[in-house]
Amino acid sequence: MLPRKRAFVVEVEEDGAVRGGVLKKPNCVFSSSSAEVVALNNQRPPEGMEREVANWKKPMEIDEDLHSRQLAVYGRETMRRLFASNVLVSGLQGLGVEIAKNLVLAGVKSITLHDEGSVELWDLSSNFYFSEDDVGKNRASACVQKLQELNSAVIISTITTALSKEQLSNFQAVVFTDIGLETALEFDDYCRDHEPPIAFIKSEVRGLFGSVFCDFGPSFTVVDVDGEEPHTGIIASINNDNPALVCCVDDES
Repeated sequence: MLPRKRAFVVEVEEDGAVRGGVLKKPNCVFSSSSAEVVALNNQRPPEGMEREVANWKKPMEIDEDLHSRQLAVYGRETMRRLFASNVLVSGLQGLGVEIAKNLVLAGVKSITLHDEGSVELWDLSSNFYFSEDDVGKNRASACVQKLQELNSAVIISTITTALSKEQLSNFQAVVFTDIGLETALEFDDYCRDHEPPIAFIKSEVRGLFGSVFCDFGPSFTVVDVDGEEPHTGIIASINNDNPALVCCVDDES
């Protein structure tokens, strides 16, 4: 699980000196997992924290050498949102572990793996991280080490007990691959009504067929009109008529 936040009372003397650290009603909240500082009463943080406060307020820096290909595909703003996202993946069979692997490689902030079941022998045919030594272990716990090896910068944790809808508020996106319809409807309603909305994705595989349902909140707009792949070509000319006539070079291949 992610490190818990610790609350401190910070008192500032008239001369600007800082004293305190009493665990009472918090004036400043510090996260032990990052330099995140929320100054609730405009008071100075403890000595040594000023630099961390300044760094937290700056836009997240992206290593362009490391993530050049992702930047070209996603764009800078999407990458920043990706790096700040906490994602839940529920169901660590074949589909779930593939989703978790791709999220780890993409570099989200954290991933929480949820599965109440234990590894069975038939799971080895779909989850490529399981081995015979994992039979009997919890599915989520058995995946952590190998997923972590893909990207040490991503925080990976597990939930091995029943999931409540209130726990979903800890995430910006939740992905379910092994969930009943009634529970899916309950969780989707909670995510949609949450402020801000939590991205809800339900996906499953049945042999050669699969399905996916996405609900990204009431204000999400889809601009793809027909779902078809866009046509590509080399434009030769565009005239000034209304509507304009676009001429393309014939594909000789």
